[in-house]
Amino acid sequence: MSKSVYHVHDRGYKSLFAHPFMVESLIKGFVPEEWVDDLDFSSLKNMSTEHVTENLSVRDNDLIWMIHFYQQQRYLVFFLEFQSEVDDFMVVRLLTYLGLLYENIIKFKNGSMLIDKKLPPVYPLVIHNGPYTWNAATQLADCLNGDIPDKLRPYQGNIRYHILDINRMPLSPGIMPKDNLVGMLIELERVRDLTNLRAIVERLWRRLKDEQLKEIKIAFAVYLRKVLAPRLKFPEKEFISLEEIRSMLAETVDRWILEWKEEGLQLGRQEGIQLGRQEGRQEGRQEGRQEGRQEGRQEGRQEGIQEGRYEEALSLAFKLLNYKFPQAPRSLKEKIQKATLEELEIILDQALRVQTVDELLTEKRAHSDVPYEVD
Repeated sequence: MSKSVYHVHDRGYKSLFAHPFMVESLIKGFVPEEWVDDLDFSSLKNMSTEHVTENLSVRDNDLIWMIHFYQQQRYLVFFLEFQSEVDDFMVVRLLTYLGLLYENIIKFKNGSMLIDKKLPPVYPLVIHNGPYTWNAATQLADCLNGDIPDKLRPYQGNIRYHILDINRMPLSPGIMPKDNLVGMLIELERVRDLTNLRAIVERLWRRLKDEQLKEIKIAFAVYLRKVLAPRLKFPEKEFISLEEIRSMLAETVDRWILEWKEEGLQLGRQEGIQLGRQEGRQEGRQEGRQEGRQEGRQEGRQEGIQEGRYEEALSLAFKLLNYKFPQAPRSLKEKIQKATLEELEIILDQALRVQTVDELLTEKRAHSDVPYEVD
């Protein structure tokens, strides 16, 4: 990925996390600390443009939020950094930014941001969306020379940060927070085809129906258009809203699936006819009689057509399963492998109607003649 693409990606993230509800979703869903329960999320305030020094505010990739604890004067500074590439000395950069931030807090309106003349605690969080695993040190102590004398160690400063490496996070329902906007963003980052994208956008659209979330909906639409569209090869059209993207995905995916099915059936017919002709001619030559040749051709055509339809239906079933339900259990695929042509046609019809594997399994169990039970 080029630096210009990284820049667009990071700007898309900054636009999304400029909204307090997005930051709230991030903290509640992905900061595994007990003190999160003591935070007053209604007090979230963006400090990035109001309280940051010039050297810090010109940076594109950081956001700084202030949030109070419930019924307390003290507050926490939430430092959010976006990274598309691994930085081995990220913690050193954060130390520099924190020093500049603390200097500015001390100077701001004669120290009005100090609590009892003390600085607030900070929580630095780095979101990494690059292709490589984040393996940089997450605390300053791990960047220092290991031969430091024991009596000198107390004089060494230390800072640490929490890393959210989104391309390495498990997407299991029990681990990923349900209906969490940041969780949906992570799923969007990991999606690789329009069929799965359609399902995620549908959930996102339902989650953002509240009028108060209108600005986040717009930010997601911009992110989808500017970041994901080039990667997933959307149809060439300038989409303005999440609703337009949702409609486009529904129309495109449904059209593709129907085209795949028609293409598969047509190919199956052609291969079946060709195979039937070949077998018919061979059998006719062996029998040496006109009646035998005619009968052989007819039977060969029928058997060839059936065999071709079966092979293509099986191929289409696996293609549709991989596109629409990439996380389908292996046992389901093994059952499909053993299905008859009639059972495969039922599976294809059901797979076109449902949106999840669970719905597909439910549909399957409703037909006792289809081997749907998954171990």
